[in-house]
Amino acid sequence: MLKRPFTRVFLTLVLTAAWLLAYPFLYRHSPFLQQHFRTFHYLQQFLTPPPLADSTIRHPDSLLQHPDSLADTTTTPPVAQPRATFVIPALEGDYNGLDHLTSFFAALAGGEEQIRIAYYGDSSIEGDLMCMTFRDSLQRRFGGRGVGFVPITSELHSFRRSVRHSFSNNWARNIIGQPNTYKMLRGISGEYFVAQGAAPPPDSTQQDSILAARDQTHWASYRGSSRFAGTSSFHTARFFYGRPQPDSTTRTYGRLYANVHAQNTAYSLRSPDVVNAIDLSDTTARRISLQFDVSSNYPLYGISLESPTGIFVDNFPCRGNAGRGLKGISRTVLAAFQEYLDYDLIILQYGLNVIDAHLTDYRWYEDQLIDVIHHFQEAMPGVPILVVGVADKATKLNGQMQTDPGVPRVNNVQRAVAQKTGVAFFSLYDAMGGPGSMVRWVQEERPRLANYDYTHFNFTGARVASDLLAAYLLDGYEEFIIQPQAIELD
Repeated sequence: MLKRPFTRVFLTLVLTAAWLLAYPFLYRHSPFLQQHFRTFHYLQQFLTPPPLADSTIRHPDSLLQHPDSLADTTTTPPVAQPRATFVIPALEGDYNGLDHLTSFFAALAGGEEQIRIAYYGDSSIEGDLMCMTFRDSLQRRFGGRGVGFVPITSELHSFRRSVRHSFSNNWARNIIGQPNTYKMLRGISGEYFVAQGAAPPPDSTQQDSILAARDQTHWASYRGSSRFAGTSSFHTARFFYGRPQPDSTTRTYGRLYANVHAQNTAYSLRSPDVVNAIDLSDTTARRISLQFDVSSNYPLYGISLESPTGIFVDNFPCRGNAGRGLKGISRTVLAAFQEYLDYDLIILQYGLNVIDAHLTDYRWYEDQLIDVIHHFQEAMPGVPILVVGVADKATKLNGQMQTDPGVPRVNNVQRAVAQKTGVAFFSLYDAMGGPGSMVRWVQEERPRLANYDYTHFNFTGARVASDLLAAYLLDGYEEFIIQPQAIELD
């Protein structure tokens, strides 16, 4: 009688130990774990004692000084010996890779066509938090009316200030990092939307019916925001959608009804290509409403509110993601969207979900970041990429809030990977002020610049952070204008 309970307890302990040992390796290869859980190396906390944050923190003379003028205050943490194929250098904090942005600067200087930026990131840019003031700064200088790409639905639509976005509650949303339930291709934002409650695709016994039941309306509405001069209205609108699942009949098409200036126009959602676009408006407007009559086999992506010229920043956040999930957007889809939107710059801002105070070996993250950059370089050749390094994040060490030891380590890896892969790099951590900056942004700066989670910016802090990023790009642009021969591609 005693053996069975003992056996169960023993097996439970063995399985638990096996899981703890295997978890770091499973995490490196599982987008689901990266999306929903933190990394954790169980043995490392015993093999390598966690370093204590430096209690003497140097303060910059000005919070808003240009990142290039900030002294590097990062002490190099102990790290595992890197592989011979990619040696992480002893970083001096001087690499910015502006020479890799020459084509983007040339587009800014031309000013005769659209200039477009795809801005990918984690929760730090959710709700257009950094992008909206970054976009506003650039549009004030280079023109452009419209917020750019907006999806069908958004979790933080009421939080977002750059567009007034509403929609019906009968949409299914699938994003990178989730199981692909409907087996459809995700769009440029890393997601697709399906009309719930709509009939499944017709079978061989069913006639050409678009919907079996019409009692549910699927709709989305977009309205300009007067908070920013460039987003109060738009001149043109384009809607993007994908190809239905293969089991649908080619004789059946969904329909889209667009309402602009109180006028309804119907469009057939014919889908010959992987990605399809419909021009919905060619006149200045402040609001557009969409109503869909479509079966549940259509992947819908979103709308782009824009003007023929000027600069646009598309906000593509994915909460809880470390960046690897971007490989869930197929190269075919990225290339197809590039044909329509013609991006001039891709920005990647990740790292918050990688930081671990007890972790010193980030080679797994190095591999992931390299893979993601190569993914975009292969799908959208010639489009420059900018890696925005992780922002400072504080945690409690020795009884007080200090910079998480993982922040400078992740920042160093991001810089080294950017240099290795031939892309630009902006150290937001250094621009904020280096070690202890998040504590100062929360506790000392007035108005306060970050939330009490010591991780995320508030609206004021996001504006400051976006100004630092804009200054980095505009300084590079000014150098290109004055001495173009000094910035050339390798």
